[in-house]
Amino acid sequence: MMRAYFMSSEAVESTKSLELLAWFETNKQRLIIGVVAALAAVGGWYLYQDQLEKKEREAGRALTALNTSANRVTGPSASDYLKVAEKFAGTPAAQQAMFLAASAYFDANEYDRARGQFDQYLKKYADGPFVPAAQLGIAASLEATGKRDEALAAYQNVFTRFPNDAVASQAKLAAARLLDAKGQPAEAMKLYREFERGGNPTSWGQEAMRRREALLRQHPELTPTNAPAPSSSVPMLTPPPAAKK
Repeated sequence: MMRAYFMSSEAVESTKSLELLAWFETNKQRLIIGVVAALAAVGGWYLYQDQLEKKEREAGRALTALNTSANRVTGPSASDYLKVAEKFAGTPAAQQAMFLAASAYFDANEYDRARGQFDQYLKKYADGPFVPAAQLGIAASLEATGKRDEALAAYQNVFTRFPNDAVASQAKLAAARLLDAKGQPAEAMKLYREFERGGNPTSWGQEAMRRREALLRQHPELTPTNAPAPSSSVPMLTPPPAAKK
């Protein structure tokens, strides 16, 4: 009688198979829909990636065409770059075009518009590759419009935040020049000597050395005094008395 209460392993497996088949029949439509949806999602992702790559290639070609146009004398205008940035938004080329638009405004002496465009780039691409250069552009735009104190603070912000970036040297030289113009030659000299201590071999380092020498000619009191003072323990030698005739 006890065996009636137990099922063989084959019977258990058979029962489970029947239950699974019944479940499948019940949920078959939902399973098919789920599989189709998954395939559509994967296909959509690949299609999106393909479209994105295609858009990036087109954006790169459009930007290259602007920069290599043979019939231009002054180069692309800011509006030309902004059209690329708007048409191909979301691509690296669009990001570069937005930065180049700000640079074009600066080259056209439209410093307020340049500053605004550099600021727009920073707001939209806070982690972009042109952030240090955009910060330098803002500082230069401030200086160009006569806002020297604000420009000095902006230049100092550049080489403090981005000490290893290529724009740091330019910002440091500009800050030293403004400090000298403000009547603070000693502070300017400190920045020039940072190039000397760093052994900067670039053209910016060479320019810093030239400015340093010019500043020393104007302010010889800033010349470092590294020569040791004579020791008081060394006896003074006096010439022997002249022989009497």
